[in-house]
Amino acid sequence: MKDKGPALNYKCKVDTAVVAERQESIDLNGRWEYFKPTVVKAAEQTLGHKTREKVRKPFRRSLQKYKSLNNRLQQVTDEARKYGEMNSVQN
Repeated sequence: MKDKGPALNYKCKVDTAVVAERQESIDLNGRWEYFKPTVVKAAEQTLGHKTREKVRKPFRRSLQKYKSLNNRLQQVTDEARKYGEMNSVQN
């Protein structure tokens, strides 16, 4: 972080939360389940809550359009081949 004030504030909140509720008897997964929400809560208090936009997959729409155009192209070329074969047979 560029500004050291929020960084120190965040570190202080995490440290005090960890020291206040330190539980030595919990296994590693139990400590992680406690530590993670503590870190998230401290970050929300210090930096504010941020939500991320859902990831949209714009390539899906493009892929559908590509398939549609490719199918239409295939149909047109098949018709052209048929028409060409019919003309060559008639001549």
